[in-house]
Amino acid sequence: MNESPKTWSRKTLEKKENESKIANPEATDTGPTIIDLLHNEEDSRLLFQMVDTKIDAMRSDKNKEAMLAFAARIRSGQLDEKDDKEIQKLRSEFLETKERVRSLSEEVEKRMVEMCSKSPSLNAACVTWGREKYVSIIQQGLLEKAFKNPTEFKKIEGHLELIAASEKAIDDPNNPFNKRVTEFQQKVNASDYTVTNVISEKDPAKRIEQIQRMYREQMGWWSNVRDWWRQSHGGTSTLDTAKDLSKTIDDQKAGLDTHMELIEKGGGILTALVSKNPELRNALMTMKPEEDPKLKGGIDTTMSFAEAKEQPRTVSEKETTAAWHTYKEDHGLDTFKDMDPWLQEKHRGAFIDRFTRQKTEKVLGFWAKVFIYLLTNKIKTDPKLKNTLN
Repeated sequence: MNESPKTWSRKTLEKKENESKIANPEATDTGPTIIDLLHNEEDSRLLFQMVDTKIDAMRSDKNKEAMLAFAARIRSGQLDEKDDKEIQKLRSEFLETKERVRSLSEEVEKRMVEMCSKSPSLNAACVTWGREKYVSIIQQGLLEKAFKNPTEFKKIEGHLELIAASEKAIDDPNNPFNKRVTEFQQKVNASDYTVTNVISEKDPAKRIEQIQRMYREQMGWWSNVRDWWRQSHGGTSTLDTAKDLSKTIDDQKAGLDTHMELIEKGGGILTALVSKNPELRNALMTMKPEEDPKLKGGIDTTMSFAEAKEQPRTVSEKETTAAWHTYKEDHGLDTFKDMDPWLQEKHRGAFIDRFTRQKTEKVLGFWAKVFIYLLTNKIKTDPKLKNTLN
């Protein structure tokens, strides 16, 4: 049975739907969900390292506490209504950062041979450690840098983008140099070999002479007459054209020198990424011949989301009281109740800082901050715990 033909209303609706997908690419986002990320050990560590880096960059203590509280709500699974947009933003930024790392890692691998040929420091490192292994440790360093120091990562990313843009301009058939040389070759009917020799001539005077001679040879016997006529009437002679093309060649040579300098500098930047990071250097030194280097002591040592959920999130009145008595004994505070209120508060604050750090000493990375925040808030707001600090 034949289907009924689509009505114009249906066709119009489908067109609007397609346009909506193009205008709103997030509507077709098929990346991992926030739940996928939280329950992936590596991704959860990277995700909360990103949050930690954001907190470190904040100047306001109020904003820092708000972000810690947000992370604590994610851990407990009790999000507020206002958290919806924040968690969407967090996921999007995380996936974007991972994609940037992937793209830059591929670019580094693609350009490694070229950069080694221009950068003595990078070439020496690749010869010493093996190129594949050195590329591997650079890529691990880029991942760490992206989530721990996004500003530095952006500088490396920006430099590789400069190289790519420079290369794109070199390969663009419509850039002034490529266009002029192609037109010249076609006009004088010369081989690639001949044109390359002309371009390679370092003496501008000899190059101009060669270009003019090639123009005149193509024009034949009347080229001298034509030049005389054009010069006497304010026109362009073959000499003028040769000088202009020669200048374009010089400009392009300067551009190519800059391109090669960019590549050399890029190699130095990647070498410094490893040489200035003791964890990356140690990974190279401790690898076995049949193994790839594996970074240790970086983000991989921090606590994953699943591990964080297993940690206790409260303290008892009994252990708080015991710890407070120990603190007072250590600091000789037998007359604590007779002290000025401001001094009492100072000691309470110092005790809470010491106690919460002791309680979280086995927690590594970002989650230590979250638990310190939770415990501090608990002691300060729970009447029973608060009353123990007297």
